[in-house]
Amino acid sequence: MREFFKHIFLFLFSFGLLNAEVLKVGGKYDFKSIKDALAVAKPHDTIYVYPGEYYGNIFIDK
Repeated sequence: MREFFKHIFLFLFSFGLLNAEVLKVGGKYDFKSIKDALAVAKPHDTIYVYPGEYYGNIFIDK
């Protein structure tokens, strides 16, 4: 019975991850600033920050 609930939990948890996106910050990518990527990020999203110079203060509260 415990295995059954474990499988159900993993199955339901995986649906949340299927909606996750990868947001890329850098010169030729989707976003020019980290702040812009944070503004559109949803739970479970991943933000990749590529090499470059980024200025400004950021507050992550998600």
